[in-house]
Amino acid sequence: MARRCHLLSPLLLSPLLALAAASVPLAAVAADDPIGTLTKIARYDTAAKVEIGRSDSGLVACYVREQGSSHQLDIGVSGTRAFIRLEAPDEREATPQPPLKVFAGKSTGADDYAPIKEFDGPVTFVVPRQDRSDFTLIAEQHPREFLQMVAAARGEFVVVQARADAKITNVVAIYQFSPKAIAPLLACAAERTGQAGNTAPATTPPPSSTASDWTTYSNARFGTLVDYPADLFSERDPAPTNNDGRTFRSRDGRARLSVYGAHNVEADTPQAYLDKYGDGAEPSFRRVTAQFYALSGRRGDDIYYQRCNFVGREDGTIHCVDISYPQADKAKFDPIVERISRSLRQQRPAK
Repeated sequence: MARRCHLLSPLLLSPLLALAAASVPLAAVAADDPIGTLTKIARYDTAAKVEIGRSDSGLVACYVREQGSSHQLDIGVSGTRAFIRLEAPDEREATPQPPLKVFAGKSTGADDYAPIKEFDGPVTFVVPRQDRSDFTLIAEQHPREFLQMVAAARGEFVVVQARADAKITNVVAIYQFSPKAIAPLLACAAERTGQAGNTAPATTPPPSSTASDWTTYSNARFGTLVDYPADLFSERDPAPTNNDGRTFRSRDGRARLSVYGAHNVEADTPQAYLDKYGDGAEPSFRRVTAQFYALSGRRGDDIYYQRCNFVGREDGTIHCVDISYPQADKAKFDPIVERISRSLRQQRPAK
């Protein structure tokens, strides 16, 4: 039998693992693990269980850990590379050799997996010890797509498979990792470990690794709340006289975040509001629902993003974020903008 599966104790809520044969696109098979065992140094996102860790070699990574009584799996990002790293004590039976196929797979029988989602980017497959089933799988490019493949394997397996012999696989079971963890992981990596995206490093310097975690802005007048990286948007414009919100800027002034609220005096729906007050420009991204609208596009050399949430007619308020940043920094800002957008909410103002 060419594969072995590690299934963790059902008594553990965040367990995982299973090692076996699996298909993976691979750049190389290596013996030296560039990630290494990660020791937690900080908590980045409690809800998503994203931690910041450092290895013995000094590498810093953002990761989500699934752990059992004797097995440990880290799913993370360091710089521009996403990875999964398995520590398991079982004896290794086989090692798939390149070319490899990497995919989220559903078990259909002994050593057989039906692909759910394949990752077709270059990977490095690291087998640090030939006597144990440990391995590290590193996506050299496209970290978001790699993490999406891992999330698609929730309840099933990530498979690294020899294309020459589909029976030779290494497999790990994914139990808890979900798509909700992807944006915080990428945002954490962009802030704490360097550029996390699919292109060259951004021209705007990344926030310092010693900077504070994300914080929450709260507007007392309208109750608008939003999470934002205070180390990136570190400069504040003076507060407006009507106290409807606040504008934050990066140190170099090239990135801007505005947060504000307003009374929905005419009880407009998101679509009706856009029809009345839109500037007529055609955005490259547009989503309008009964509760909010979101727009994104380009203005000159910048990318803009706007989202406005519409609270029920009884309350009659609108809560918005406007963000702009250089096009050259798109890969760095994408996960940050996504997290800011998802965090926009309302707390009823005190009377």
